[in-house]
Amino acid sequence: MGFQAHAHVPGAAQQPRHQGIAVDVAAQGYSVVDQEYEAGMCVLGVPLTNRKGELKATLTITTHASRMSGDEMRQRYLTPLYEAQALLKPVLD
Repeated sequence: MGFQAHAHVPGAAQQPRHQGIAVDVAAQGYSVVDQEYEAGMCVLGVPLTNRKGELKATLTITTHASRMSGDEMRQRYLTPLYEAQALLKPVLD
């Protein structure tokens, strides 16, 4: 996937940590954030790109860490997120 990160929060994408996340997402096609920004919150997300590969949005699910870990979320929900990602691609043009 070839997309560029664009900051919606001033300065967010310019911070080294956020640039690293964007590179990871581009390489693996998803992101797991397990309590890195808020204690108890686990997030799994996939980028939503149009047919040209331009990032238009993200599709995420969030749960409390007491329910499942980031790794459990990835194992259980990554495939359904990829399926939704594929269904949404044509409407993102």
